[in-house]
Amino acid sequence: MEWDVAIVGAGMGGAAFGYMLALTGHKVVFLEKGHAECPRSHQNDDPETPDPVTRLASGRWPTRIRGLVNDQPMLFFPALGCGAGGSTLLYAGALERLSQRDFRERSSTGQGPGWPIGYEELAPFYHHAEQLFCVEGSPNPFEDGPAAALRTPPAMSRSDAYLFELLERNGLRPYRAHNAHPAQSHAPGTAPFSGSIRMNARRAFIEPALATGNVTLIDCCTVERVDADRDQVQALVCRRDGQELVVKAGCYALA
Repeated sequence: MEWDVAIVGAGMGGAAFGYMLALTGHKVVFLEKGHAECPRSHQNDDPETPDPVTRLASGRWPTRIRGLVNDQPMLFFPALGCGAGGSTLLYAGALERLSQRDFRERSSTGQGPGWPIGYEELAPFYHHAEQLFCVEGSPNPFEDGPAAALRTPPAMSRSDAYLFELLERNGLRPYRAHNAHPAQSHAPGTAPFSGSIRMNARRAFIEPALATGNVTLIDCCTVERVDADRDQVQALVCRRDGQELVVKAGCYALA
């Protein structure tokens, strides 16, 4: 079968992309290294366990990666999720927007990110995502751009409320951090998460995308090679359950 779009990775970025494509009628396939189903609770799991099977079952990246720590090369387990939903399977739910300052053009000294788009162009998509993730919090007093789409957060504990008021009395401007609401299932026939697990990319994006009938999710699938000529990608060569799988699509996205 040939799809309109093949997306490598079903984490936050890939899931959001596939979700929007599915809503507009495109046929999409997700190629995900981890499991399709929500992983078992990782509350009591050891994030440093070396067993890749155990790590994948907990929604964690299965193997160590190589990187520099204090300018020294090291092998370590990254704080990355792996599975349908990616790192949002493990996160605590923090979903702050980038600042308007992050989008400003490079200064004369060459400092700054130099984004090719402005904050205003992304603001409607921030708003849409915040609604899907049911983001809670209070307005950030340090930003003067479009307001975030926030739900009222739960009441603070007495000690937190006292600290909040104390900061305000001393001329500071505290605000409630922006966090995803506890997850609820969007798709029929799926078991809801417990209230302690925050809304994630699987619930917000992947389940509604699958419900459209336009999306196929192939899990436990490692993309080993991109077959391409000088002009375009021809296919993705993958491995699943020890078998080679060739995926062809009109467009390919590495997410």
